[in-house]
Order: sequence, then C-alpha cells, then structure tokens
Amino acid sequence: MYNHTLRIAVFSSNPELAEEIRAFVPQECFTHDILVLDKFDAETLGWAELAILDVPLPGSLPEIRAKASPGARLIACMDPEAEQALTDGDLASVDDIWLKPVLVPRIRLRMRNLLSEIKRDADATQHMLWQDTLIDSMPDLVWFKDMGGVHHKVNSRFCEFVGKERDEVIGATHSRIWNTPEDDDSCKASEQAAIEAGSTVLADEIVKSGAEKHLFKTYKPPLKGPHGELLGTVGFGHDLTNLLNLDMELNFFVDSMPFPLAICREDGTIRKVNNVFLDFFGEKRDNIVGQSFADWCDNTFQGEISPVNGSEYLRFEKAEKMHFVDLVRKRIRDIFGKCVGEVNIFRDITAEKDLEIRIWRDANTDSLTGLANRHALDSFVKKLPVSSIIHLFYIDLDEFKAVNDLWGHKAGDEALKIVAKSIRNVFAQDFPARLGGDEFLVCVQREVPFAELERLGSSLLRRINQKFSGSNHLSRMSASIGIRGYGTLGTSIDPLIRQADIAMYAAKSMGKGRYCIWNEAMGEK
Repeated sequence: MYNHTLRIAVFSSNPELAEEIRAFVPQECFTHDILVLDKFDAETLGWAELAILDVPLPGSLPEIRAKASPGARLIACMDPEAEQALTDGDLASVDDIWLKPVLVPRIRLRMRNLLSEIKRDADATQHMLWQDTLIDSMPDLVWFKDMGGVHHKVNSRFCEFVGKERDEVIGATHSRIWNTPEDDDSCKASEQAAIEAGSTVLADEIVKSGAEKHLFKTYKPPLKGPHGELLGTVGFGHDLTNLLNLDMELNFFVDSMPFPLAICREDGTIRKVNNVFLDFFGEKRDNIVGQSFADWCDNTFQGEISPVNGSEYLRFEKAEKMHFVDLVRKRIRDIFGKCVGEVNIFRDITAEKDLEIRIWRDANTDSLTGLANRHALDSFVKKLPVSSIIHLFYIDLDEFKAVNDLWGHKAGDEALKIVAKSIRNVFAQDFPARLGGDEFLVCVQREVPFAELERLGSSLLRRINQKFSGSNHLSRMSASIGIRGYGTLGTSIDPLIRQADIAMYAAKSMGKGRYCIWNEAMGEK
C-alpha cells in the first residue's frame, strides 16, 4: 500500500561493486535510484538513504555521519588494518563494515540482509503511521499500557480530554495523568479482569476531567506478543456523559407530558414509559419495560367502534370501572429514513365516550323500557344485506288504554316494562324495539324453523300473561302478536312490518291474547 524509492549512493571506483549493487532486485513496494561516483561528494551523501563508502574520505567517520541525511545507512569499506584502528565513535557512525577486498558473495549476502532490514523498518514505519492515523481519527479515547500500568501510546482525543501534551502522557501512569491519588485503582480492576480472562472486558468507569465528571464505557482487551505472552492492555473509552444527559432530558420531557406515553424500540419492545402511563394503567416500570407493546395492548385493551361516528377506540377496566382511550402512533426515523422506534401516545376519552354513549342511547333507546327505538331499528336494518331473510314479531297490548285510563300512566308504564323484560328473556339473541305507545317489534335475523316461530310466540305470550295475572291492576291485560316469518328484506322493512301488523290485528280479531302468522291470504292493507 506504499511505494518508496530507495536512494543509493555508491562511492567507489570498483566497477564490480557498482554492477552488483545495480543488479539487486528491489524489495516489494521499493524501487532503487542508484548514483555511482568514483570519489566522495558531500551533496550526494546528503541525498542518499544508503551510502557505500569505498573511496578516501575527507574526514573521520563521525564527521562523515554528520554530513549524511538523518536515518541514512552508511557502509564503510576498509582494510582489516583500518578496521583494527576504529574507535567506538567510528563504530557508532556506520551501520556496517565491508572488509576489502570486497567479494561478490559477501556483497550479495550483506546487501540482501541490509535491504530486508530497510524493508522491515519501512513496513514498521508504515504500520505505525496507519495505526497512528487510525487511532487519532477515532472519536473515543484510545491508550496502550504495559503490565505496570504505564502508557506507551495514546491518541489525540485522549490528550485533548486530559488536557495534556502527548509527551506528558507517554510514560505516565493513570494517577499522574488523571491527577488522582497513587492508590487509585479505579481502572486496574477492569485491566486485571481482561488479563485474567484473556479477552475484552466491558466496564463503566467514572473519570474526572477538570471539575467535571464523565461516565465512560470502556473496552479493554489484553495486549499479547507474537508468542502469546502478555504485554499489557489496550483501552477504548466511549464517553457516555452527553448521551446520558440527553437521556435524562428525554426522561424529563417524557415525564412532563400530561398524557400516558410509551416509547418503543425498532423491534416493538417498550423502551420507556412516563409516570402518567404507570399511574393511568396501574403498571410497574420494571414489569412493563422490555415487553412487546403489541402483546401488552392485546392483554390490556378491547377494541371498540363508536356507534355515533364509527371511529375506533380502546377500552379497558380498572378499579371496576370502564375506561376509554384512543391511541396515536408515530414512527421514529433516523436521518436515513429508517424506522428505529415508535412513540405511542394515549388520550383518556372516558368522559367523552360516556357522554357520547349517553347521547347515543338517548337517540336510539326508549327511555322507559331500555329497548331500541324506531331510529335504532332503522339503523340496524340499514346494516343488513338486502338479501337477508328475517322474521318479525309485532306485539301490541290488549286493553292497554282501559288500564291506563283506570289506573293511571304509572300502571301503563309498569305494563310496558313487563313486556320489554319478557321480550328480552325470550329473544335474547335478537333485536327488540319499541315502536311507540304499546307497540313492540322483534327482528329475528337467524335461521329459525317454522315450528320455532310458533314456540317463540307461545313462550312470549305465556311469560307476559304470567306477569300480568300476578298484578291486580294489570290482570285484564294481554298481548296479541303478529308474526311475519321468512320475509325477504329487499330495500325496505316497511312492507314486512305492515304484514306483521296485519297478522297482529288478525290475532286480536280472533279473541286477543294469542299470536297469528301472516299468510298471503291476509293481503297487504
């Protein structure tokens, strides 16, 4: 991933030496730029990264080293007698000595080893640059420690956070960097745990930067050598303080909402609820957080549809009282539009629904008997398919006006209530309505055999007669029933009601207190 041109200067009048140097194949990632001079040149020496000195030199080896570029490798070619005269300073100034006469095998061996060494150093430098660039680009704190807790490398974010230069941090221990007591072992425990486990250990650690405390999530893997030996630990520190502060702000915002609110994760589990939610639904935070919101709703609510406007809402029972809520659901999306969660807001509509139900009941229910009124009957019929087969029971009280005139409206009201209750008992599965006055209608919208129609009529008469006969002022009353069976609904129920009414009057003409089933011979008057 890198390319380097190695600048080589050969100061020699030996053509064989120059030829061998030129013949060397460069290492991977390397090319060679070779200059050959038959005498020493200081400018060329300063240019070279590798200099082979096989000519008389204008000064001592330390002086020659001073003229070379920093880090350049110098090879001195000399006689054995000259080697014997070298001082420690001379030896420190060169990287290798080739004894004369310089033999080809020796050139090849020494050059091969030297170029490999240069390649290893270049690789190490490149890897170090990669590592430094990588860790300095990370927004988290990164550090490398030895087994004694001394820092050997940190990234720029680490230095920025602790407010110290890199050279102040390198070689220092935790207490010196963070200005804590020497016996502070807040980070040693997690490092020792990583060393003992031989794997990464996660921990929450509180550190102080200036006057402020920060909470870090730290990741600490052990650092091992090429043979698996433990060298120390590597640390990564992610500052959670701002996130936790943001979470606290979110909690404050959520808890300040005056309505029940639940925030869910992407998978639909409940992440957060406010205190109003807990109080309103009688839940405990530890029990609700982590649950599937959909499952919780299924276990808590029953769906309802408003009879007034058809809107959907939810109902649930708490403290033996029915409550009603509606639910607004808003998805939470990230900057890429991906759904990462959902906000669920409940609104208590119990008072509204109670009022709505009362209004609906007033508009659709007979206030005296509690049965549906004519308006409710019309609404019920409109919802039926036009192909529906229905059976109608038209009930009218006998002697109702006489009893009403003799005993007053209170007695008449009592009679109407008795009839309504009897109808509910006999026609528990069906739709009964009070048409007005002392007239009632039952709409049976199910498969009923002809014999069952007669049984239902007889049962209703028997129940009404039992109730009336037990009352002194109602004993003269009875009921007449007209039955219109197997009627096709079509576009209107009115023709069927008229036919049931005709059958009812036929029952009255036959002596009252009985039922009569309509047939075509009765006509349509």
